[in-house]
Amino acid sequence: MTKIGIDASPLQSLSGGISYYVFFILDELICLNEEDQFFLFVEKVSDQVLYFNKYSNVTILPFSTFRLGHSIWSQTMLAFACWKYRIDAFWATTQSVPLIKRSTMKTVLTLYDFVYLLHPETMSPYQRIYFKVFLKWMLRTANVILPISKGTQIKLEQFYGLKSMDVISPPIKREIYYREDIEKVLNKYRLSRKEYVITIGTFEPRKNLVGLIKVYIDLLSKGASLYPLVMIGKGGWKNKEILKVMSNALKSYPGQFMQITDANDVDLAYLLSGARYSILVSKYEGYGMPLAESRVCKTATICLDQPEMREATENNGVFLNPNFWSEEIREYLKKDSPLMQVLEPQYESNKAKALKLAAALK
Repeated sequence: MTKIGIDASPLQSLSGGISYYVFFILDELICLNEEDQFFLFVEKVSDQVLYFNKYSNVTILPFSTFRLGHSIWSQTMLAFACWKYRIDAFWATTQSVPLIKRSTMKTVLTLYDFVYLLHPETMSPYQRIYFKVFLKWMLRTANVILPISKGTQIKLEQFYGLKSMDVISPPIKREIYYREDIEKVLNKYRLSRKEYVITIGTFEPRKNLVGLIKVYIDLLSKGASLYPLVMIGKGGWKNKEILKVMSNALKSYPGQFMQITDANDVDLAYLLSGARYSILVSKYEGYGMPLAESRVCKTATICLDQPEMREATENNGVFLNPNFWSEEIREYLKKDSPLMQVLEPQYESNKAKALKLAAALK
């Protein structure tokens, strides 16, 4: 029996890409390794964490942060827990590995992105400093590094000269798949099949949402007839300006903009299945999960021409020059614009991704 420790803090609230990544891969991993014992270390217990109580080989262990923050918790209470329970293999789910550990404990680090280097202005000062100071050390300490995309894998070697064992891309949520009978849900939002475009992501500067809205408003001011823009998301860092621009757009152009902050995954699948295009104009993504989800729902994608986004779309999308995207995207927003064909997705199953992680932990 192998004792596998996991930083399960992302599971405390399923509200972002990392939390869903950990949830769906862990759910498969536990089933694949029934002979092993899993220790889920958390700062506090939540309903989402308690979901894993159904497995007999799972132990949930809360260790308080004492309001010191996750970064300090991961180097103190989490490190102590790994020592106390004599963990054999540890999955670092938050790009943070305990630097003080037993020499026999194997560490596997999932690497999501390099935001702290490429776009530090979109992070809190605390997180930015922590990753700039410690991540290089933790990457060199980790026994295995698993980037979430080939683009991130290449950047790992470029920035730090380090190799990775494999790439494990984000899992597709079980509820996200193509829906044919979409009218009931679309009617709830007053939308029509293939008569709107959609963008998904947290409301933060890196997502370029303000730029997208400004392109829309510029076209509308010139009398262009456009498909409505549906913006799905919430939260985000430094989003005061974004929320102000969104609010003004919603008031000034009713019917052209829609903000949805409470869509569950089932509704999201319906909304994606009915959209004409799914747009992601982020300045940088570690993978570009909304693009993969869109293609699974048979919706064409528009994004910036970046390796990580090409990977997420399996090279099946409209790719915009990052320097001139605001000009190139305009023709796709207009009514009667050309609609690109969506090829059959070839993404790995969540089980296949969990098998890769299992191999790394062994």
